[in-house]
Amino acid sequence: MMNGLIPILPLFAVDLGMSKSLVGFYLATTYIMLFIGNFISGYIIDKIKNIKLLLIFSTSLFSFFIILHNFVSNQLQLFIFTSLLWLIAGAQSVMLNTIQGRRSNTNNTGKNYAKLSITTVLGVVLGGVLIGTLLKFLQMRTMFLFLGSVSAFTILGSLYLKENTSVSIEKESFFSFNKKIIHSPGHSLFIISAIIISIVNYILLLSLSIMMKEHGYEYFKISLIIAGGAILAIPGIFLFGKYSDLKGKKPFLISSYIIYIIGFIFLFNPIGIIFFLIAAFSRLMAVFSKNPISLAYMKEIASEKNLAKALSYFGSTIWFGGIIGFSFAGIMIDSLGYHKTFYIAAGLIILSVALLIASFKFKSEKI
Repeated sequence: MMNGLIPILPLFAVDLGMSKSLVGFYLATTYIMLFIGNFISGYIIDKIKNIKLLLIFSTSLFSFFIILHNFVSNQLQLFIFTSLLWLIAGAQSVMLNTIQGRRSNTNNTGKNYAKLSITTVLGVVLGGVLIGTLLKFLQMRTMFLFLGSVSAFTILGSLYLKENTSVSIEKESFFSFNKKIIHSPGHSLFIISAIIISIVNYILLLSLSIMMKEHGYEYFKISLIIAGGAILAIPGIFLFGKYSDLKGKKPFLISSYIIYIIGFIFLFNPIGIIFFLIAAFSRLMAVFSKNPISLAYMKEIASEKNLAKALSYFGSTIWFGGIIGFSFAGIMIDSLGYHKTFYIAAGLIILSVALLIASFKFKSEKI
């Protein structure tokens, strides 16, 4: 559901009178809260054995903050309510990744995280179709009220979670863990490359949403295009995750980075709906392939006591990239135009791939 909202929120902001630059700032500001929720929750989870209680509490808040969007009447309220929603979403993503990590071994982490990623993609599909359909018949604010009410039922799923409480949790300084990352050249380069490619992802996301609106597509059609791209990406995401366990993470991770280029190529001069569909497929295939493989890599290099912190560290690169990407994407599109913005994104892709390749040349150490 959350991923179904992502393409719609920039359009909601535009309807409230925001310029492209302000839309970018709005998304960047809310992603700061997503980054905070993700980064801090990893440290909290490693100190608390019972994730189940945290998941129930966070799911309740998540539903409440969606409902609050029904009462949005100005730009400031949208900033505040979306920030709170993203704070909880960031924490929940680490919880789910940690649960999956604890239940996976090193031989199937790529495949298992790919399966988790596919459930997120299905959320894009179902959320996109549901939200698009609701917006066809309901106003934007009423749609948020409906979604908040429906999401409250997900609390029941948290109640039935069977958590493994046998994991031994040891205390470790938050700063000492960060030093392990910073002082390891391989891990540092991996994190930097992940941030850069995340910036690219959000430049493509914002460009795709705004370009479709500028070409006159209604919310319903935009949602269907995103959902169609997600469906096309599902087989590739699973195969990337599965074969990364067999053939190694490096080639598949590099490939997922490069796939972003396809999206920018098809947005360079989109002359029909098929171009937007392929661009949507490219972005979704890239992001939902790189994320599970990267999480599997972090699982491999993390000790059991630091698993949640390691997973949240990578997760934070996604949202930190969103902060930077959304902050500058709108400004670049406004001042430079789409084509020059896409050239800059292509340069960032090349840089991120180079750093990623360099990171694998260093021997991985447990953190």
